[in-house]
Amino acid sequence: FHYTKQYELAISDYSMVILLDSSYYPAYYNRGNAHSFLDKNVEAMADYTKAISLQPSAGEIWLARADLHSKLYNYEAALSDYEEALHLNPADTNALNNRGLIYMEQKKYDPALKDFMEALRINPRFLMALNNRGNLYLQQGKYELALKDFNEILRYDPANTEAWDSRGNVFYSRGLNDSAMANFNYVLKLNPANTNALINRGNTLLAMGKRGEA
Repeated sequence: FHYTKQYELAISDYSMVILLDSSYYPAYYNRGNAHSFLDKNVEAMADYTKAISLQPSAGEIWLARADLHSKLYNYEAALSDYEEALHLNPADTNALNNRGLIYMEQKKYDPALKDFMEALRINPRFLMALNNRGNLYLQQGKYELALKDFNEILRYDPANTEAWDSRGNVFYSRGLNDSAMANFNYVLKLNPANTNALINRGNTLLAMGKRGEA
């Protein structure tokens, strides 16, 4: 509630700025971000679109609108906006990573891999892109490559529950249930309420024939 109230106050302040100067694009952009945090997606989209019309060379606004389109499963619109964001800033690793996620969702693995690789070339320690590339390899059955990426994440961030869970999925996919269990258990040691790990551990227990424990 506290944060919700802050966002509402922020929207009120940005609206006041817009009343004073309707051509000040950062107010629309920032108000759009506040609307987006509150899941007021229609209002956020309108603000991003207005900000773009006022300052079409601001790549961060194209990125924000692309992310909102992606959140709403408007993938073609999102891809178009990511394309413009990258035209303005080819080194935008967030745009590369997020576009790669859409390609991955569409099972367009080659362009997805290309985007993750480029993001990692620019920033080798971009752990989100590293995790996404690992999951892409996992979906393709390239288990050794996937494991290498997840291990690399854990080298930088040993408490990264997403990487531990994904590594457990690699072992599970290879039929190495004991190793999978060890990874899922470690996730739950770090965060007992991690739903992905709970589901994955349950699936592993079923695969091991331990129905009473699943």
